[in-house]
Amino acid sequence: MRPLCWPNTVQLTLSIQRSSEIILLFKYNALSAIEYLNITIENMNTDLAFNTDISAMDIQLSEDSLRQTAVVSTHLKHLLLRYITLNDAIILIGSSIMPVLEELILINMYDNTLDHFGQFQELCSSTYLPSLKTLHFSLCFPQEIEHVWRMNSFNYNRQWPFENINSYIDESYMRDLDEEKFIPKILFFIYNCLINLLYRHKRAFHNCGFATHASAPIRTIRRRSIQWICDQKYEAEQFNKTLQIVASGQVTELRLTYLNERTNTLIMSECKSHWNLSLNHIRSITFNIQSDSIQQCERIAMIEQILDASPNLSSLVIAWRDFQHCSQKYLNLKHLHLLLNGRFKNPKHYFDIHRLNELVPHLYTLETSDSVMMLNEKLIEFILNISHQFDQLVYLVLNKKCLNRSSGKKKLEFTDKLIAASHDQIFHGYNMHFQFYGYDELRIWF
Repeated sequence: MRPLCWPNTVQLTLSIQRSSEIILLFKYNALSAIEYLNITIENMNTDLAFNTDISAMDIQLSEDSLRQTAVVSTHLKHLLLRYITLNDAIILIGSSIMPVLEELILINMYDNTLDHFGQFQELCSSTYLPSLKTLHFSLCFPQEIEHVWRMNSFNYNRQWPFENINSYIDESYMRDLDEEKFIPKILFFIYNCLINLLYRHKRAFHNCGFATHASAPIRTIRRRSIQWICDQKYEAEQFNKTLQIVASGQVTELRLTYLNERTNTLIMSECKSHWNLSLNHIRSITFNIQSDSIQQCERIAMIEQILDASPNLSSLVIAWRDFQHCSQKYLNLKHLHLLLNGRFKNPKHYFDIHRLNELVPHLYTLETSDSVMMLNEKLIEFILNISHQFDQLVYLVLNKKCLNRSSGKKKLEFTDKLIAASHDQIFHGYNMHFQFYGYDELRIWF
């Protein structure tokens, strides 16, 4: 692998899979001119102390390797780290020389003990960070740590940087990598600044409890992506308030996941509720409603209100069973991903092409997933009908990320028939090109 070398980069925002990859940013003085650095660790499950199946060597920075790289950031003024363990944050700060760092923001540092507080306090002092003016942080622990914290000297003595500390209990969801499902966790959070300042930097929210700690909608000047996971039904007013808090401002992407509810759910109010929503900055929305206990009229009312409040929306992921019942035309939508259900030999039973064209007449790209369309002559006819119905369509993906694998012979027969059916036809001024990607995922360019 070629070493990273961006000597002229002054400001950088990036995502990495594991905290140990931070070392790549400092090897060979790769970011010698960096002043503003924001890092998000995406693989949050492997950075949580709750995941006991992953060894410490896999999830922690190596103190020795960091020292070997001589981490010297002579120009770094602002450092933001999201979803890192407290231990890894300590190793990074303790192994680095950052003489001009003025602002340090640490969002959701994870730990399962309070034993590292002394080290953290020492490393945030003027000895290690002589120019530090602003320190914002939030730490999260298993719920049982709350009792220990109440009796801890850092809590009742209010020593810097814990002099303005606050705390709350909140829910979070960890993805079970083996069963590919979300597991709820109750976490104890402590933080040292206004809660809205922390929420500006968070990307994942759970249920509506967190909204009780925020005094106003979260406003930021930078574009951001938000994931909101719920497993409880709420009154429309509460749902609306929470959505306003997380999705106002410069939020450009919203991912709403509704899991199967727990037994102590609240009852959602009537379907036709007036929501005074304004989501003008949102460009992309994903609706992943896995719950069957939410009535259809409730789902559609929720979806329509959010879509109607997003006039600049251009990309949408949604189940066809819900989208087909929406009452408006969405002329700005250019990219659509349909989540399908059922198993049919004739693909026209998955979704109605004519109805889809009524809803989104100006599509550029169309994707389908969750159900596998069989490779037969009906599918060829279906593909041609889609192309003729959507005169601006340039890219079609069927069976995206499916795990169904047809035989090589069947794929070859389907390919020959599709070539023959589209022979000498011009699609929007161009010939059609296609290929199978992976298993039965079919990609088509018009």
